[in-house]
Amino acid sequence: MVVVIPNWVQNSLHCHGSEADLDTLAEFLTKEIRINKWDSETRTDYFEFETVPFTYMAIRDPFGPRYNVDPDEYYGTHGFVDGKQVGNTEGNWYNWNSTHWGIKWDATRVDVERSDSLISYHFESPWGPPWEDMMLELSEKFPTIHFTHRYDEEQGWGGEYEFQNGEITERMEWDIPESHADHVALDQTCSC
Repeated sequence: MVVVIPNWVQNSLHCHGSEADLDTLAEFLTKEIRINKWDSETRTDYFEFETVPFTYMAIRDPFGPRYNVDPDEYYGTHGFVDGKQVGNTEGNWYNWNSTHWGIKWDATRVDVERSDSLISYHFESPWGPPWEDMMLELSEKFPTIHFTHRYDEEQGWGGEYEFQNGEITERMEWDIPESHADHVALDQTCSC
């Protein structure tokens, strides 16, 4: 069996606003979701429900009235069983997530920092950042909060954009640094 491991992207979503608005945002982004697990002893998969502090499902929920995807279809097998392709439907998790979030998996390894006027969500995503239009949609729901999303892929390319009320106000993107000076100029840690 071949296992493909993605290049991980480190994301930071900084949310500046009043304490009351940030409380509302934090409550909105906190959601109980199904987490798939693997039991290495029995070699079986199972799931548990966990409350997480940040999930794309809070912004674009496949099961909500806007999309109304059947959970059995979403969580069904996507791939091959007994040599036959199964689960390649519009509502299957892989296809739905890729279409609506821009990446196949939800935010992982989420860490939250909080002060009176700032919440910072730090999380990882595979291969690239979540879709910009999804993040702008979040800012439309919270128009008084100023957002900054920074993402850095493990090879060094990345970007940062500031946005509020569905509009990008500032943007910066970069490619893989070609020199130590380029790396330092991006305010990244020196590994030499």
